Amino acid sequence: MLPLRVALITGASRGIGRSIAHRLSREGFAIALNDLPTQHSALSVIQQEITQNGGRATIQLANVAEEQDVKNMVGEVSNELGGLDVVSLLNS
Repeated sequence: MLPLRVALITGASRGIGRSIAHRLSREGFAIALNDLPTQHSALSVIQQEITQNGGRATIQLANVAEEQDVKNMVGEVSNELGGLDVVSLLNS
């Protein structure tokens, strides 16, 4: 069995980010859903949709305009999901 591939999607709460998250999940990626803390509810819905379809998703609240937030987020994703294979940077 191939190791799980991991994608971090910023701006994942809506629009293109949401679509990319769903598409990569269908392709077998574990998804780290990122957006600002104010978007937590929207990210929770997307996480639930992905897991109901057999995928794996986590939520990473961070402001990608803040370097330390990005460093912390990448570290958390790597620890939780085992690394990063794809990063999609979108402005929400």
